[in-house]
Amino acid sequence: MADPCIAYIDVFPSSGILELGLTTVVTSHPDAIVLGVYDSGKVPDTLEHPIRSAWEQRIPVFGLRQTLCVEPSYCLLSSDPETDRALQRSIVRGAPQEASIDLNAGSEALDAMYEMQPEMLRAGLVPLQGYDPKLVALADQFAHLAKQSPVHTRAMVHLGSVLSSVMTGLQEICSAHEDYASRVAAARQRFSSPGFNKRIDSVLDQSVSFRR
Repeated sequence: MADPCIAYIDVFPSSGILELGLTTVVTSHPDAIVLGVYDSGKVPDTLEHPIRSAWEQRIPVFGLRQTLCVEPSYCLLSSDPETDRALQRSIVRGAPQEASIDLNAGSEALDAMYEMQPEMLRAGLVPLQGYDPKLVALADQFAHLAKQSPVHTRAMVHLGSVLSSVMTGLQEICSAHEDYASRVAAARQRFSSPGFNKRIDSVLDQSVSFRR
């Protein structure tokens, strides 16, 4: 069996060029498509038709924030590096600030970072956090410990290139699952927290026009 084909497209402001590009990719019928969406998680309205076309052909279209799709460069270690050297030593070095997760925020804040577009969700866009759910749970643990500590701390865990892990994971998922529903369910479970998935389901449940 050939390796699954996972296509990646950066989302950018355009006058039909991006729509044409996505339509062309859908026509080639890959196993899945990943859109590098805006930092808010949104995509242009013009992509609704090709996303719906992909859904009709049972091609999953996943949305992953572009700021998570970057290579390691530099890291933000602490809000006060001069006085908080112990914390500096405890944080993984070598990854970009954009591809990081703020443990102080807790999972609720992380789940709310993505701005949902009901019309795009109905068309078939499947947002992914890109985080391992265990890492999101770690944020809750750290937030709880930080509240109990008399010393103010701030920590960020750096993730490196999220895109490479997502693309590799989707290849594994598409190899293990042949049908659309199973691929989507497996990707959501692997790359998004329960709270984030609940937000998506809540938006979809409010629309009777969503095609399950």
